[in-house]
Amino acid sequence: MSGYWGDRPLGRFVERHQRELIKRLQIPKARVPSYSVIRREAGLASRNLSLLKTWVLTLLRTHGFDSIKSAISEMSHNLFYILSFCT
Repeated sequence: MSGYWGDRPLGRFVERHQRELIKRLQIPKARVPSYSVIRREAGLASRNLSLLKTWVLTLLRTHGFDSIKSAISEMSHNLFYILSFCT
């Protein structure tokens, strides 16, 4: 994204590449988020990521793993084991 990190550069990127994003991401109703939506949602991203990490770690601990890293190293080549967590 041109080497910039932030809400405004991301908003400009979305505006500039709107057609391609809609096509590649198959966005319904041909709408992409505006700068203000990106800014609002980015503020929630760290909280959402924290909740996801806590949920994943709890799930892994119930299956006998001490950390996310140990689970990844043990399960990285065993897709059926990973999918068994979903049932």
